[in-house]
Amino acid sequence: MNITKHQKCCVLIFVVASFLLLWKLDYAPFWNPDEGRYAAASMEMIAPLPGETSSWIIPHLNTLPRLNKPPLVYWTTATFYRLFGTHTWSARLTSAIASIGIMALLWWLALAIWGKAQGHRKAFFIMLVWATALLPFALSRILNTDMLLTFATTLMLIAIWRTAEDQPSWRAFAAAAIGLALALLAKGPVGLALPLLIVLVWLIMVKKKYFYRYFVEHKWSVLLAFIAGIGLAAPWYLAVNRERPGFLAHFILYENLGRFSGEKEYHDPSSPLFYLPVLLIGLFPWTLFLGTAAVNFWRERLQPTRETRARLFLWIWALLIVFFFSASSTKLITYILPALPAFAFLLGDAIAEFRLPQRSWQWAILLSAALAAIMGIVMLAAPYLKPILKLAPAATLQQALWGGGAILLLGAIGVWAAIKSPSWQLKIMGSAALLFTLFFPSAAGHFSPYEDISAIFIRLRSQLLPEDQIVEIRTFQPTVIFYAKRPVTVIDQPNTSGYNQHEFDTSPLFAKPLSAVYTMPAQKNRVFVLVKWREFPPGLRQLPLHYWAGNNDYALLSNRPAPAGWPIEFISPGKRSKIIPFPSHAN
Repeated sequence: MNITKHQKCCVLIFVVASFLLLWKLDYAPFWNPDEGRYAAASMEMIAPLPGETSSWIIPHLNTLPRLNKPPLVYWTTATFYRLFGTHTWSARLTSAIASIGIMALLWWLALAIWGKAQGHRKAFFIMLVWATALLPFALSRILNTDMLLTFATTLMLIAIWRTAEDQPSWRAFAAAAIGLALALLAKGPVGLALPLLIVLVWLIMVKKKYFYRYFVEHKWSVLLAFIAGIGLAAPWYLAVNRERPGFLAHFILYENLGRFSGEKEYHDPSSPLFYLPVLLIGLFPWTLFLGTAAVNFWRERLQPTRETRARLFLWIWALLIVFFFSASSTKLITYILPALPAFAFLLGDAIAEFRLPQRSWQWAILLSAALAAIMGIVMLAAPYLKPILKLAPAATLQQALWGGGAILLLGAIGVWAAIKSPSWQLKIMGSAALLFTLFFPSAAGHFSPYEDISAIFIRLRSQLLPEDQIVEIRTFQPTVIFYAKRPVTVIDQPNTSGYNQHEFDTSPLFAKPLSAVYTMPAQKNRVFVLVKWREFPPGLRQLPLHYWAGNNDYALLSNRPAPAGWPIEFISPGKRSKIIPFPSHAN
């Protein structure tokens, strides 16, 4: 295949993968609490709630400043709200577009390492892995800060690698400076610490003398890029610190170092091996090629070539981030996302060079056929297994299994085609992975047993009057703010949303004692109360409150009777959109 055909394949996979990352971004309501926090705080930037003023400097959530994260995720999401309206899909554009940007950067790196002829061929597989691996694909469709941080660190690291390997140019140093600024605005000091650690270790491992030579020869360019990156991000930090003295010290020492050391901990302690299964599952269906990538690098590690140095850089990039967060007291699945572009690159490189041994295709087809047969049996038995195993509705399960069976069979055909006609390898492997990602969003909303209160408040929004009040007891679901477009009063719930503790304790919307519940029935205005079934406060059922709506986890009560057509009940996740009469959770 000549350069033009390889280039066309790259353009095709980039366009198709971009479509899949942007397709059906409203596959499910916002996931609580994190997506709800970012979505609601971004909405408050452009549409302030009663009692607050619009501010693009200090993000607010439920009218209180929320400064435990820098503002980039709020700025981008609020911008998309302005352009397209406040929708679930417009909020998730932030992560989806950042992911597409990462895919373009990996393509750029492949061309820089191998040139056009080889680079386009490898870039095809690299972009395919990034767009279809489970964790990158899933997090590309969830509103979070980590995809923005990953884009920023990827830009910075690739630009720095170009300055060290190629004839340095002002464009590469400018890209590194922009990446640094974006990283600081996306996540804070970790956006500087991680890339700096990776680059220093790589420069030392490549050649100790080169480490010193690099900084001596390019000292002014490096210094200028560093100052420019800090300078682009500094105005926001300084502006907030001017309005709120002590912010910088609190943000760096408490929000960042405190989380790493465990001084500030909102999550259960995790094993040092926490990220091993996350990595293996997160890179599915390409996980097995990790071994191939490691073996290929080990065999060629002593060769003084550009390609070997690039692979060393990528392994350092990938593994240092995993080790860094494995040492952290706070561990979340999303933290190692900045390592995954490097892993995707190494996997795509390994897949591009992979060739199956002779006759192994027979075993591959046999295994795929056996798995497909097992799935077929499970499909037939799904209606009978559902009540025993508490599975999703049978129709949803059958849909998933049919999709999985089709993917397995397509994979078996792909193995056969790759052996019989290697030129088909690109098309079949790509088709199998893309079919998986096409199916995944449709299933995600059905299989995820999350607390879906969105349907209740989407339905309630048309009934709300300006003077109505919404109260949450022993819970804080930020999506309520987004869907109801008004503040909520939170009763008997600790501060777990990154608020200043003094402001939280003195706010009329937070830190309300449980005794406040018992004054609600007598209020003149209408009050809606959201409470978990399993956490009903003592005596709440005896109050003259009326049932309006509910789902598996929550009940919505009010001090006024429900109108005609209510109460309603939403059963999630399988029957989220189906309204049924309320028979099961009577007062």
